Amino acid sequence: MEKPKIFVSHISEESPLAAVLKTNLSSDFLGLVEVFVSSDLESIAAGSNWLVSLEQALREATVLIALCSHASINRPWVNFEVGAAWVKSIPIVPVCHTGLKPRDLPIPYSVLQAVEASSETGLKGLYTLIARTLGCNVPQRDFVKLIDQISDFEHEYLPRLNEAYGGDIEKRTAAKKRLYKALADQGFKWRNIERLAILSGLSDDEALEILVQDPNVALGKGRKSGKRIARLKVRDNDGSLGISEK
Repeated sequence: MEKPKIFVSHISEESPLAAVLKTNLSSDFLGLVEVFVSSDLESIAAGSNWLVSLEQALREATVLIALCSHASINRPWVNFEVGAAWVKSIPIVPVCHTGLKPRDLPIPYSVLQAVEASSETGLKGLYTLIARTLGCNVPQRDFVKLIDQISDFEHEYLPRLNEAYGGDIEKRTAAKKRLYKALADQGFKWRNIERLAILSGLSDDEALEILVQDPNVALGKGRKSGKRIARLKVRDNDGSLGISEK
């Protein structure tokens, strides 16, 4: 009987993180599961056709883990692998790292149950899903050492990521924080997209692109102004809200 297979989808720059997850998952689940990492020479036998091995691993996978950073979610090959798993209707777990948060994921990643790689809660969620798939108990382990390994990778990866993207990632992340802070202002039920863009330092189109991908954001058009507006469907604080547009 073949072991259940976990497919780890990643870009080449994320190979060290993929290797860390493979080592820990294989060990913690006592070898009950096979972890396929395309960059790992052990996953693809010597002399084998890489593309054929990849296709077979995707066909046999029972769970797909997608390593998600600001760089990888825009790479076509990762999207191709995730799409193949989607068609198979197997569990897909986006594992966010190096500054990318689950709330930052674009559609269709945002509709999946994503976790944070350096979060104990996130790792427990990942282990729970795998255990459920295997029909076994969740391994009891201290995640501190694993989180330290992931944090070490993130510390080394972030400068290269920022260098490759000219610092745009950090700027965009800061802008998104300002955007949501303005949107969450309890003084307004609806916010004007143009005003949100000004407050966050984004263009109107950039602000709209971010908001349209968030399932917790409702979009509309102002009755009087006719301008595009947005609001949060659910707020952390259910205090009294106004109805002004600004």
